[in-house]
Amino acid sequence: MNLEVIGRHTEVTPDIRDYAGKRVDKLLKFFDRIHSLRVIVSVERANHLAEFIAHLVKGDMVVAKAAAVDVYTAIDAAADKLENQLKRYKERLREHRAPGVEEAAAPET
Repeated sequence: MNLEVIGRHTEVTPDIRDYAGKRVDKLLKFFDRIHSLRVIVSVERANHLAEFIAHLVKGDMVVAKAAAVDVYTAIDAAADKLENQLKRYKERLREHRAPGVEEAAAPET
């Protein structure tokens, strides 16, 4: 998986880059079919904004944004939102699968 951390109107320190990398590692536990992930950290007035853009293997894209006073809090909030979206996406993939062997082999009564 490709990880890119970008800063807009702010400098991305190695601490921020490492923190975002740790959060991304936790995301891979829920959904491992992420092709590339871009983390954009920016500052607008008093708020820090974090945006996660995940490009999935099938060509789909999932975006999560969050704002907070602290950059680490914004990264946490955006990662949590992306985690929830990836869980829902994974559930939708499971629902569209063909019925399993147990369901197909069950006798109809």
